[in-house]
Amino acid sequence: MTVQRPAAGGPRVGVVVPAGGTARRLGGVDKPGLDIGGRSILERLVAELRPLPVVVVGVQPVGASWPGVVWCREDPPGGGPAAALAAGVRALAGFDVIVAVAGDQPFAASAVPRLLRALLDEPDAEAALGVDADDRVQPLLAAYRADALRERLRTPADGRSMRQLTAGLRVVRVALTGPEAIDVDDATDLAHARGTMFERRGSAMTEHLPEIYVSFRDRFPEVAARQDALAGAVDAAGPLEPKTVRLVKLGIAVGAQAEGSVKSNVRKALAAGATVAEIEQVILLGLTTRGFPAVVAAWQWMNDVVGGKS
Repeated sequence: MTVQRPAAGGPRVGVVVPAGGTARRLGGVDKPGLDIGGRSILERLVAELRPLPVVVVGVQPVGASWPGVVWCREDPPGGGPAAALAAGVRALAGFDVIVAVAGDQPFAASAVPRLLRALLDEPDAEAALGVDADDRVQPLLAAYRADALRERLRTPADGRSMRQLTAGLRVVRVALTGPEAIDVDDATDLAHARGTMFERRGSAMTEHLPEIYVSFRDRFPEVAARQDALAGAVDAAGPLEPKTVRLVKLGIAVGAQAEGSVKSNVRKALAAGATVAEIEQVILLGLTTRGFPAVVAAWQWMNDVVGGKS
């Protein structure tokens, strides 16, 4: 899904992608350069943000020549996300609306049309801020009226937090879906992002269902956000670790003989760190409760996903 350019005659919209900073919880690696489904987070994000003008604030990767993308650095380098946003705003002189999208959010682009719509539908609003399932405001997944943002950036931004920068703005809140809110800060986030991409690529249903599923989420984003929030709340409602949660859900899907759910939970279990042997054991445990035919069917569905790994 790509972001569509606003209609002719509308406000000029540009995107700033802060893509610097350190990744201490990931051993100091370049977070935007991490691979998600065969492309870096940053490459995937920029591709989905075009055709809007995009300014990336960070070091340009070797060989990255992406049409329509302007590269710049914050002042001073490493000055933090507010300083990065300030550098991007300077590069978008004359624009009416600035969209901020952090460079470690691989699935954030689909939220941009809703952020823009929410901001433009409220003439008095100075910003539309994304809000995740835990009701946390995301100032680096947001749309800002450029004049209000420039006023806040009159004083040096280095060392200031985004929450300090945006405090007091008149805002509207926009619900984010689970994938949109993913930001890759640690190894667990990275596994979650890769699992999400794996799930998107490998349909557990008919070949037409992924398109229907994505279209449904696009048509009813608030419903999708609440569904994601409910799923997250259920997963976090007890002491089970994520891998165990996925294996339990897999067992329930085997018992229900739900092919799509079995395949989906196999993928998610693998993304959460389960081995194929552990997944096979969960399926085998259904032998004395659900019966031989059901276990054989579930084992086949598992093999449709894991292929030669078993």
